[in-house]
Amino acid sequence: MPVGTPGGGGGGGNMATLSSSYLENATIVNDNKPKIDPEKYIRCFNDGKPAKEYKMTIYINQPNPGSNDQWTSDINSNIGQGFITPGGQIFNVGHTFVSFIKVNTDGSSVTQVMGFYPGGLGLKSPGIVKDDGGHAYNVSYTSSVTVDQFNLSLNTVINDSKNTVYNLGNYIFGGVEYNCTDAASAWMGNAGIRLPAGVARGLFTNTPGDYGQVLSNVNGANKSPGKAPQSHGECN
Repeated sequence: MPVGTPGGGGGGGNMATLSSSYLENATIVNDNKPKIDPEKYIRCFNDGKPAKEYKMTIYINQPNPGSNDQWTSDINSNIGQGFITPGGQIFNVGHTFVSFIKVNTDGSSVTQVMGFYPGGLGLKSPGIVKDDGGHAYNVSYTSSVTVDQFNLSLNTVINDSKNTVYNLGNYIFGGVEYNCTDAASAWMGNAGIRLPAGVARGLFTNTPGDYGQVLSNVNGANKSPGKAPQSHGECN
């Protein structure tokens, strides 16, 4: 059963009808972005400067902007994470990620942009964190947080990079989904940012397509497409 047609998009209904056995053996398409050590990224916030504000932004790049489609057959890695079935069909589920910004009283700032990814070849594998600086998005939401909330969220990022399994959907491997959207939602939630829950539909509890539609209806959401800021990178 094909996932899609080359160059097209979809998945609003078709993805939900795919059997779990069809997707269990799908593998990831390598985006050539290396994993990072988030602890080295987090060290950069300890710059010795007094902070004026801490901010976090959740970014979503839907497979088809403005639609709840759960996938597209466009493999462009700046859309999101791509997978390929044993039959050679590609589905790209989009991506959700988070920026962390410390704004200092002298006007300088430190920005790190991170997202959760599968670290192996399959739909379920050890999770890793990658640098998503410059990644495209089409809907976002920003909130100021306290330093304690900021640090609590960053600790969650570290824990996810070390101990959490990436599982694309709720349909296989015990049904415990934890993908990029679940992780980004958890990072925001652990900082006290209360956003609506995801929409469970078909094989998934949360997808960038579905959650992008949810987020776009939140008061204060930014629905103008763009690219996330670049990350500062590692600090020793």
